[in-house]
Amino acid sequence: MFCAPNFCLNDVIDAPWDYINTQLASQTTKGFSDDWAKHSVSICIPSGIKKTKKQMKRPEKEDISIENQFFTVDGVLVRPLVSVIKDTFAHSSAIKSFHFELFKQYWESPDSPRSGICVYDEIYTSDAFHKAHEDLQNSPKELGCDLPRAVIALMFWSDSTSLAQFGNASLWPIYLYWGNQSKYKCCHPSADACQHIAHLPKVNTNL
Repeated sequence: MFCAPNFCLNDVIDAPWDYINTQLASQTTKGFSDDWAKHSVSICIPSGIKKTKKQMKRPEKEDISIENQFFTVDGVLVRPLVSVIKDTFAHSSAIKSFHFELFKQYWESPDSPRSGICVYDEIYTSDAFHKAHEDLQNSPKELGCDLPRAVIALMFWSDSTSLAQFGNASLWPIYLYWGNQSKYKCCHPSADACQHIAHLPKVNTNL
């Protein structure tokens, strides 16, 4: 912005930056799709009170438990996972690179070509994913449904995100990636591999 040839300092010198930062940091669903909703989450916080040696030596049935405290966080923005999955399958171009028919890869040494070593480089090539796929195919089908069935792997990731170039307004989003998509595809910004599923508000440090 500052390097633009038509930039003029007088246009922004009186801008209410504190108000703008407050608006950016406010928890609101405005600008989000219709499936976003606000919820409250209860967090269990340890009391921090340690048991004495005398209490620890007591039999389990006579043990004195140290009660934890619960803190409620309001304004947690979330999207239903089922809604995200349906939307991706119906409209996203990422679905074209998903792996539903499973396979395994093997590496053979030139010195001993018959002793193949299984290569685990993706979630959909792992033993756990293959086991889940096999269990699903062997499970009873939905009544009257002959559609193919597949396992969808969900991977979650989170990091703090700044909302403005000035000030410290920020959010803590939670992202969803698909385990059916190759990690080499996920790293491409044009792959439509990332989905926002939640935004966490900052918690008051004075609990």
